[in-house]
Amino acid sequence: MRKNLFLFILIILLTTTYSIAQVTAFQPTDLMMCGNNNIAIFNLTVTESEIIGAQDPTDLFVNYYETQADADNALNVIVTPTSYVNIANPQVIYARLEDNTNGDYDTTLFVIYVIENPVAIPPTPLETCDDDYDGFAVFDLQSKTLEITGGEPGTGVTYHETEEDSELGINPLVTPHVNNTSFFETLYVRVYSTVSGCLSYTTLDLIVYLPPTTITVSDLTVVDDDGDGFTTFDLTSKETEILNGQANIGVTFYETLQDAINDLNIIVNAATYLNTSNPQTIYYRLINGEQCFTVNIFDLVAVDALIDEEPDDIFVDEGDGDGLAIFDLTVNEAQMLGDQNPAIALFTYHTSFEDSDNGVNAIATPTAYQNVLNPQTIYVRLTNNNTGFYVLTSFVIETDEILGVEDAFISNFKMYPNPSEAIINLKSNSFSETVSISIYNLQGQLVITEEKTPSNETIQIDISNLTIGIYFIKIVSGENTVIKKLIKR
Repeated sequence: MRKNLFLFILIILLTTTYSIAQVTAFQPTDLMMCGNNNIAIFNLTVTESEIIGAQDPTDLFVNYYETQADADNALNVIVTPTSYVNIANPQVIYARLEDNTNGDYDTTLFVIYVIENPVAIPPTPLETCDDDYDGFAVFDLQSKTLEITGGEPGTGVTYHETEEDSELGINPLVTPHVNNTSFFETLYVRVYSTVSGCLSYTTLDLIVYLPPTTITVSDLTVVDDDGDGFTTFDLTSKETEILNGQANIGVTFYETLQDAINDLNIIVNAATYLNTSNPQTIYYRLINGEQCFTVNIFDLVAVDALIDEEPDDIFVDEGDGDGLAIFDLTVNEAQMLGDQNPAIALFTYHTSFEDSDNGVNAIATPTAYQNVLNPQTIYVRLTNNNTGFYVLTSFVIETDEILGVEDAFISNFKMYPNPSEAIINLKSNSFSETVSISIYNLQGQLVITEEKTPSNETIQIDISNLTIGIYFIKIVSGENTVIKKLIKR
């Protein structure tokens, strides 16, 4: 009996199969994260509970890998699974669930996806004009939404006063909005996807500009050499007067008021503008920022040259050889005026070009003037009493003797050809090593300045780029100076 029982138990032991409980890695839900340019940071460990499932987690642990082979062989484990940066989009992640007590393991996989954050293009400042000069104005914030999103569908935009409010999505501003700090405010912009909920952020600057101030601007008067009422005007020469000390203000010019208001048909050749009537009103627009502008006017006036004929030089022969004489400087006035009404003309005579241009230090008795150099240049300022416009010219007075070193320089100085279309030659045997050349128009504006080294006692000057008209050329050689009248034809 006992023998039979022993055999039965032995048979049971030999025929019974014992199995050790194995771990099972369940496939978790795929992960999705918001990111930029197909890159995001993932916390892979959020999948652990799904991978373990209902199994006792006490002795189980999960590691993550980029390939199935690595997961099978427990190689190249992802060392920072809580802040993993994907290397592809989408990307498969392999998880290895292992029993810490016996080494039993199983693998599974899931996919990580990057959902692109919405576009948040940094916008240009939102500007407006403050008509009441208090630094505060009304802004339409929604007018910037399209610029910020670039028209991307499925996006929304909210505006906030603080960065924290923007990140939390609280206290959105309503539009229209009045800036909270005078003249400037930075708003924080939250851009969200209405589909994925992904977020992007940027900022928007609000700028309040004051309207530029305008003043009464004087007429721009230019000599009309041919007397037809039309000539070239440099409108930009009025900018300093127009701006009146204002900084960072743009100036543009127009032929009509409507064009100035609407910023249409800007006069592009403002420095060489040919008038269309005489006189002519020019409209100018002052712009501060993008939208804040004012409009005003000034007139263009083309006047006759005043000097009908250039004056002759005056020679007086006293016969005493002392180089001094009494000159009547006014003898050329009728010649200079021609048929013009003498009542409109005021002649003054000066001993330097600078004095004539500035209208100072006029010779007190021009009908009985005693020269101080021989020869000597006399500078004439002829002013129109009606318009205040003036022109400059000169002539030489000379008597029967040469005075001093400077007079010798003047005496042997020659300039030819005059008139000239292109090249003029300056010749003197008294030139210094370097000679300074300055050419002025009749308004006293410097149009050419050069430093020249004489060659064979001669200097050449190219005046081909000058407009036709009368100029003064000033030659400074060492201590000597001579100023001559130059005609460009």
